[in-house]
Amino acid sequence: MQKNLISTKQAIYILIMFILGNSVMYTGSKAKQDTWLAVIIGLVLFAPMMMVYARIVSLYPGKNLYAIVIDVFGKFFGRAIISLYVLYAISLGSLLMRNFSEFIHVVAMSETPKIVPLVFLFTLSVWMIKSGVETLGRWTRVALPVVFVSLLVTLFLSVKSMDFSNLKPVAGTEFNILMGSAFTIFSFPFAETVLFTTLFGSVKANSNPYKIYIYGIVISTLFFLAAGLRNAVIGLSLGMFYFASYAAVSVISLGEFFTRIEVLIGLAFLLDLFVKLCVCMFAASMGISKIVNIKNYKELAIPVGLLMMTLAIILFANILEMYDWLDIYKYFALPFQVILPLIILAGAEIKTRLK
Repeated sequence: MQKNLISTKQAIYILIMFILGNSVMYTGSKAKQDTWLAVIIGLVLFAPMMMVYARIVSLYPGKNLYAIVIDVFGKFFGRAIISLYVLYAISLGSLLMRNFSEFIHVVAMSETPKIVPLVFLFTLSVWMIKSGVETLGRWTRVALPVVFVSLLVTLFLSVKSMDFSNLKPVAGTEFNILMGSAFTIFSFPFAETVLFTTLFGSVKANSNPYKIYIYGIVISTLFFLAAGLRNAVIGLSLGMFYFASYAAVSVISLGEFFTRIEVLIGLAFLLDLFVKLCVCMFAASMGISKIVNIKNYKELAIPVGLLMMTLAIILFANILEMYDWLDIYKYFALPFQVILPLIILAGAEIKTRLK
């Protein structure tokens, strides 16, 4: 029986929402008024790694990252590399769940136990994993327009609150702070797309990985930049807020009858985060199925989801610890985002030439 595959467009939609993910809520950085410049530098830094990710999957059409690793390095070393990526996918998924829980707790339901929204997110995520990647692809065709409309509406309504002098002095941030922010943006969210390569086994074999990555990265960066500029020109001290975009949009109103516009940003954030979490769960479930030789990765959706939810609860005592981890995260993720992909690409190039 032939499995359902996602099209190039659906793959691009998933990648866009993955990149926006939880990062669209944190469009303020230590670079302050130069956050937009840090985003551009981060994109330039990521461009070579984007080509690496696309090259790896283009060498083996119809195969995902795990199948490529097994083919190149054999079962023993291949499973060791897969285990590392499973660890990365679970850790990132746990962080996303905690982001979701803290967001709901801070902006909406401060008296509700944090486990309650996590249970709902866990249930929906497990349902999506069991439905398959093709269902996620179809779902993003509906969800992505909602995200784009939310961003465009908030941009339009924030015009009267904008003061472009808040962007001055341009490039006035200290070089080390600017580059540090750019490196953070490189790691979160751009280079996290290494996990997206685990879905290429469900993408049509005639799809162009370079096209998927370039379109996905460019479109999501444009919206990421738009959100960052919107936040900066509104002029709030965004470093004071846990969720910068939500705080920036909260000042927008249209007369006295059209307020609480930040609900749109909250909706976009939840939709993007859900897609990103599903990709992490797919990556973890597929990886574990390769390690323990289980044919149907969907059977692992519940245990993987429970593990992520448990870690989301116990890893951080409070939201301050979660934000402190973001400063360490870029170094923790470096081997998974840069070192291992370069090793895999070198092995894949040698293997294909020997064949």
